[in-house]
Amino acid sequence: MDLVVNNFPILRRVRLLDWQVSAAGKAAVKPTRTYLRRPAKRVTEPSTTPIVPGHYLSRNPMDIYLIRHTQTAAEKGLCYGRSDIALADSFAQEAEALRQKLPELSEDCRFYSSALSRCKRLADSLCDEVVTDERLLELDFGDWEGVFFDDIDTKALNHWTQNFVDVPPPNGESFTDLCRRAGSFWEELIETELSQAVVVTHAGVIRALLTHILKLSPAAAFQFRVDHGSLHKFQYSHQYTYIHYLNL
Repeated sequence: MDLVVNNFPILRRVRLLDWQVSAAGKAAVKPTRTYLRRPAKRVTEPSTTPIVPGHYLSRNPMDIYLIRHTQTAAEKGLCYGRSDIALADSFAQEAEALRQKLPELSEDCRFYSSALSRCKRLADSLCDEVVTDERLLELDFGDWEGVFFDDIDTKALNHWTQNFVDVPPPNGESFTDLCRRAGSFWEELIETELSQAVVVTHAGVIRALLTHILKLSPAAAFQFRVDHGSLHKFQYSHQYTYIHYLNL
């Protein structure tokens, strides 16, 4: 018979019979004595499965490749973000070099791109079907778009460079604004059931995504180097993002 006392572990009732021999040589039974004994603890093998956030969820991992567009034909010192700047004459060679970096892609791999031609042209050279998304556009420099930095009011430019995280250029957007829209894109992407995704975008967007993924201070994202034509690999699995490499 089992016994439960105040929700403590179950105790098992054990009967012990003490036998004794009488003077006549016949066996006799002493009165039964009752003891309470805890059942032995069950020993379990330690789990060899690493514990990560959301591990109990089951879904296939997703490989995500971020690509910065190749070099542009912009003049040195020109301020541009949303401006549609043409690519350099070296585009074909740079695109081929990037193609060699990419692994074999799965049938369900989806390509995303900024709508600006310096990204879209590269994405189109890698895949026939490309989804453009406005959230992948570079930072909007507002009134400074297409203006040389040397021609921008020094006081206004200095104020912006010291406070770019929260202060936008005139009629433009701040880096915090960029982080917000880039983060929105990322959260939607990882909810898909894709096994692979390739995102062709800009240096500012890649840094904003690193800020979002790693939960960094926005200013800290500028410690990451993001070269033209660079490749960055992430893997999303069980609600956790792993960085395989950056700026390849």
